[in-house]
Amino acid sequence: MLGSATVVGVLVVLLLIAVGVERHPASVQGTGSGLLWMDVALLLTYGIAALWVWHQSRPEVSISVSVGSQVGVLLGAVHVANHVLESYVPVRPFASSSAQCF
Repeated sequence: MLGSATVVGVLVVLLLIAVGVERHPASVQGTGSGLLWMDVALLLTYGIAALWVWHQSRPEVSISVSVGSQVGVLLGAVHVANHVLESYVPVRPFASSSAQCF
């Protein structure tokens, strides 16, 4: 279940990247092109790892992937909170804006 959800998530993110590039082609000019290709390569690597996890049946792998995904969700929530603060809170020093997350 975890592997299939991750594969679908990777495909959705790749679709969102493609839509973003189509709507804002200037964002991939210059250094943006290298960043785009690095992000796509990392997403594809993540998707390949998800396919590997999807086909594993050993309990040790399932437990470690489950714990890793829980930690990933927690770190992702902190990252999303930081982006929300950056987007919707007036400019403040980094330490004071990020301290609200904890």
